[in-house]
Amino acid sequence: MRNTGISVYQETLNQLRDNLIKGKWNPGQRLPTMKTLAAHYGVSHTTMREALKSLEIEGAISIEHGRGIYVRNDPRSITAIDADTVANIPLLDLLQARLLVEPELTALCAQNSDSKIGNKLVLMSEDIDKKMRHGGNFLAIDLQFHQVIAQGAKQPALEKMVRSIDEYQLGSRARTNTLPKMRTISIYYHALIALAIAEHDSENARSLMAMHIHSMIRPLKQIAEVDNQSQPSD
Repeated sequence: MRNTGISVYQETLNQLRDNLIKGKWNPGQRLPTMKTLAAHYGVSHTTMREALKSLEIEGAISIEHGRGIYVRNDPRSITAIDADTVANIPLLDLLQARLLVEPELTALCAQNSDSKIGNKLVLMSEDIDKKMRHGGNFLAIDLQFHQVIAQGAKQPALEKMVRSIDEYQLGSRARTNTLPKMRTISIYYHALIALAIAEHDSENARSLMAMHIHSMIRPLKQIAEVDNQSQPSD
């Protein structure tokens, strides 16, 4: 580590951030372990832990205990955070909006789509699984998975409505990726939803999509409750 007159922590943070911006690690990619990073940059584990925590707060990475450290999947998360139009929209509001629309679209897709749509969704769910487990930009294919469902529902007006909020959908997914165990849960639901649609089981498809969205809503509500309880009373 060079002696630049700034703290070791700040220099470590600056170098990590610079490497992320320059694309040393791709969106969705798993970073080396904290121990390996500390050794590479010649700093203590404590310094590296604090630098990585700062990057997580900035929205650049996701630290998943027991799984590893991942680059956030929104490629704009480092270079254009201020331009993110969903930054000021509560994530719970985004998910509640999805809950109002997506389960019914999923049921219609199972009811109205042909075998090509079902097979495509099954293959996409397998690709999502692969990218989530081994690293890769699965944010885009996750969004595409839901767009294909909207297409398969054969409701042009609803499909156009869904496509019109793609940017909000990207923000929602980028932010829910950091919830505990969300990658594993997401893999599970995408696979089951794809299978239900492929089997034209509209009721099961509707139920699974609702459960998928609720699996993100519940932990967010719990976090909000804890935060409210920790607020000092007047």
